Amino acid sequence: MTYTYTKEAYLAVVALLLVLVAGGMAHLGWRFEIGQVFGVVALLIGIVAVIIIPRPRRPHILRYQPQRWTQHVLKWMSAPQIEAVVLLWFGVSLIAQPQFSSAYTLSDSYLLTAILGWVFLLLAWQMAVQLPSPIAYTVMTSYRLLYTLIVLINVATTDGPLIILGAYVGGILHGILAMVVQWELRQMAQQMTQMRQQIQDLQAEL
Repeated sequence: MTYTYTKEAYLAVVALLLVLVAGGMAHLGWRFEIGQVFGVVALLIGIVAVIIIPRPRRPHILRYQPQRWTQHVLKWMSAPQIEAVVLLWFGVSLIAQPQFSSAYTLSDSYLLTAILGWVFLLLAWQMAVQLPSPIAYTVMTSYRLLYTLIVLINVATTDGPLIILGAYVGGILHGILAMVVQWELRQMAQQMTQMRQQIQDLQAEL
């Protein structure tokens, strides 16, 4: 057990270092005005950090074993790695190409925009290395939804194309659905755990 914990902690540190490298690459992209190229490289490094590296995790939700295909779909949709990639994408884009973001348009400050981006990067790492509780998941996703809402309002007030507005509305709906699914799966996992405990107690009595 000690070995497993040490291995998980080591991989979490490696993932954090890669996320920091990704953020640095994104910053260099803004610095040298080639944010698109450096941003793509940063995004690839970040994806390795939040998907490939922190694989040996022990999230409590894995105790829940789906029985029907609908439950498999719900479990897949609630995968924290999906949310981590979304957060990572937001963070890299804000740091590498702030001039295209609503945060920069409204604040006219690269520092504030970059800080917002770094928060997204760190949230992506946290989401990937340790499955948050439903409350923490809701807080982290709400942070992303708040920024998405700011972008949506900015695009709407500047007569943005409907297809872009639809994409951001879809992003908000996905975030809300992901939070609902997270709470539902947590409840089902707890019920399964309680049922197994009751079965073990009955077997012990017999």
